[in-house]
Amino acid sequence: MPNSSELLSTALSRHKAGEFSEAASLYREILSKEPQHADALHLLGVLCNQLGSPDLAVELITKSIEINPRVTEYHNNLGNALKARGDRSNAEKSYRCALAVNPHNADAHANLGILLEEQGRLEEAKNCYQRALRAAPTMLLVQLSLGNVAVALGIASLASNT
Repeated sequence: MPNSSELLSTALSRHKAGEFSEAASLYREILSKEPQHADALHLLGVLCNQLGSPDLAVELITKSIEINPRVTEYHNNLGNALKARGDRSNAEKSYRCALAVNPHNADAHANLGILLEEQGRLEEAKNCYQRALRAAPTMLLVQLSLGNVAVALGIASLASNT
């Protein structure tokens, strides 16, 4: 019988391969044996968010953070789930918590930048995108987003000069 570590590895492989029901079953199997398994809670939460259940995702990922608050990805993915359910204020807080744990996490900077850009906070978004690219220079979508924000800021500054 495989141990939790082996089950988690298999579950994550299935998850990445898009075999969501198999992954969910394996995450739940781990949790039936170890209800406080933070990684299984987190990854099941991520899967729930991907499948359109952000409320359940928030619940599961929050539990993983209660068990281990020092994992950047937990906070970042909680932010994604909160954003998916329309709670932008708490999503921002979660992204900022992720960055408090690891100030060099490119994904958290990028996600915070996207959220800020959507709110029209372009200068802050630009700074987030720049930090994301310092941490991971090949993030093409972030490069594009930074370019779009730079253009928008340039147009805004031109408009204010007329």
